[in-house]
Amino acid sequence: MGCTVSQMTYTDSLHKRTAATPGHGAQRVHVFTDKEKHCIRRTWKVVSNDMPTVGGKIFEKIFHLNPQVKQMFSFPDVTGVELARDARFRGHAFRFMQVLGASVDNIDELDHIMGPMLLDLGSQHYHYPGFKMHYFDVFIIAILDVFAEELGSKYNEKVYNAWRHVVDFIILKLKEGCMNVVDNKGRE
Repeated sequence: MGCTVSQMTYTDSLHKRTAATPGHGAQRVHVFTDKEKHCIRRTWKVVSNDMPTVGGKIFEKIFHLNPQVKQMFSFPDVTGVELARDARFRGHAFRFMQVLGASVDNIDELDHIMGPMLLDLGSQHYHYPGFKMHYFDVFIIAILDVFAEELGSKYNEKVYNAWRHVVDFIILKLKEGCMNVVDNKGRE
């Protein structure tokens, strides 16, 4: 399903209205309604049909929005069709989609189940040479834009808002995990 101009305009306007990204520190975790949970699970079935490809689209969007992020990977000079076929790239994209899928599977206890794993994953990013915390921010836009493309006419404001809460939680926890390392290094 391709994304039409009207969908992109719609998605862009939603991003602008909710441009604030999660910050560091303890914040209240969104409590999902039954309707939001149903929406997330229903739309996940569509976007998870081909996880390496959809994950690849998300990363291609990330690299387009912030080319510096691509320099963090072992394939900085691989582009186009070669990138889409690259086993390292596809593997990373698949693992990323697995994190999204685990979040969907654990939507009833997102903070309790996914929180510790995401904190650990975020702390690992601190150790990647050249990594900057603001790199996480572009993931929000990339995920939601690709989901809009994949869902086509099934993508609306309710879907956007439900997924925005999921993605905000993930990014918040990744940043928090990274900041925990920074804070601990400062105490040494």
